[in-house]
Amino acid sequence: MIKIRDRHTGAALDFVNAETLDGTDLRDANLGEADLSGVSLRGTILLRARLVGATLAGADLSGANLCWANLRGADLNGARLANANLYGAILVNANLSGADLRLADLRGSDLTGATLTNALYHHSTAWPDGFNPEMRGLQRHTFHEGTTSAGDDGPGEAAGSAWEH
Repeated sequence: MIKIRDRHTGAALDFVNAETLDGTDLRDANLGEADLSGVSLRGTILLRARLVGATLAGADLSGANLCWANLRGADLNGARLANANLYGAILVNANLSGADLRLADLRGSDLTGATLTNALYHHSTAWPDGFNPEMRGLQRHTFHEGTTSAGDDGPGEAAGSAWEH
């Protein structure tokens, strides 16, 4: 069972009788201030979801659809957003430190004031026009020759393969 809690009061906002929220359709959901730390949301549809001030630290959002989601002030520290679609997302003042953004689509997103220190990206990560990831403290990773473009171990990783800086 997953408890969705208000990060300030700790009060339960909702209970979900599931081990994960993988693949769930949460389009247009209001999850503002929710604490979803460490929750698996792989492939979840969060199209236009309101996640203002939500805590998603360590959450797995691999392959999630976050197009036009409002993540203003959200804590995504260490979150896995590999292969996620964040097209047009509002990430103003969000904490993406250490997040995995490999192969993510952030075109049209607003990263004003976002903290991106030590976040990971791949040369195929799509950025908003004029965005320079290296100037913002991100770490570029590339595939070793012989790895695949997809796998259970992560985007573009074959089991046991390694990424390099």
